[in-house]
Amino acid sequence: MANDTTQARTTVTMAVEGMTCGNCVRHIGEALEKHFTDLTHSIDLEGGTLTVTFDPTQLKLADIAAVVAEEGYPVTAG
Repeated sequence: MANDTTQARTTVTMAVEGMTCGNCVRHIGEALEKHFTDLTHSIDLEGGTLTVTFDPTQLKLADIAAVVAEEGYPVTAG
């Protein structure tokens, strides 16, 4: 996982297994938006990565990874 911390917000890029189409991207995006209001995300289907920016004092990376995994896409170090 790659990290960049600025002004109490952290950006992390992680590998996501099993993404094969636009529906995968949509499912992950919708799940993140449903569970987290103060999180921005970018999903790269071709690269198989998810980049999230969030406030680590309000949210844990493990919680983000768990939501993605619940959708059927295991998250690994990127």
